[in-house]
Amino acid sequence: MIEISNLLINYKCEFNDTNIKYMFQRLISALATSLNYSSYKEDYENISNILKDVCKWFINYQKTKSLSFVKEEDLKKNIYILYDLDGKYLSVDGIFIEESYEWILQLNILKNKEIKKGS
Repeated sequence: MIEISNLLINYKCEFNDTNIKYMFQRLISALATSLNYSSYKEDYENISNILKDVCKWFINYQKTKSLSFVKEEDLKKNIYILYDLDGKYLSVDGIFIEESYEWILQLNILKNKEIKKGS
């Protein structure tokens, strides 16, 4: 019998495989939900492009177990787009964009931790 406590994940922003996979899962889920959320339909293309980047990064992570291939300029571009969208939808219905923004910031933190770890 599986205990429910074994199914819970307590995310900590530490550079390890479990946390990185969990971060990608949450980020991809929030972006995918945003794509189909009617409140965000005018920003479908921006969200879709970010989701494509994130999926590409996740696939590369699965192959390499590293975030080093995530280009700083691409990550920052997507962070800024989500920051702008978060501000745009904050007063309306920004829950999924806000979640996407928070998880892409976690990706940035984990990437920086990997860089520091390698130094």
